[in-house]
Parts: sequence; C-alpha cells; structure tokens
Amino acid sequence: MKIYKPNADPFESEDPFCVDVVDDVAGTVEPLQFPGGVHAHSPDGFAWGYGGSGPAELARAILGDHLGREPSTHTYQDFKFAKLAKLDPKGLDWKITSDEIAAWLGGRRA
Repeated sequence: MKIYKPNADPFESEDPFCVDVVDDVAGTVEPLQFPGGVHAHSPDGFAWGYGGSGPAELARAILGDHLGREPSTHTYQDFKFAKLAKLDPKGLDWKITSDEIAAWLGGRRA
C-alpha cells in the first residue's frame, strides 16, 4: 500500500509543501513528483486546504502516481474538492492511502 503524506521535516525539503510517497511493499519513501515533471496548474507547486491551483497540482500528482498514468481533468478536480480542499491549509498531519483512493475512485464509478 502507498501512503501520501506531507513531509513534516523542514530539514528534508526546502519546499514546505513537499509530499512524500511511502510505499510499504517496496519499503521506500520518495518525494511525490509532478507527472512528467511538468507543473500544469501551479507555478508554486503543491498545496492543500482550498480549491485552487496548488491543490489541483497535488491531486493530479497523487492520482497520476496511484493510477500510473495521467488522470482526467474531471477526475483530479473532483478528487481535489473531495479530499484536498477540506484539509487544514497549514496542517501537516494528514495522509491519504492508496486504499482510500481506490475506494473513492470505485465510488465515482458506481
């Protein structure tokens, strides 16, 4: 299972909104990357806690990593509003698991 969570260690990253991907199966922790290395929405990168470009960028990256492909715009925008916009904008204690993402995607198809 993968877990997506903020990197709360200021010495680990210069970016206060760095998000890590913890892969329990592989036993790795890596920073979440922009799909294709490209910022599609936010020149400032990832954010959460509101419905703007930073959370859209994060939703796109999380779903892209989870799915292994670029998610549709409608899917990641819906995910942004359902999961990321509701988080505390300064909070560093949240996490989203691959199981939660799979359940959310399954609920959209039902």
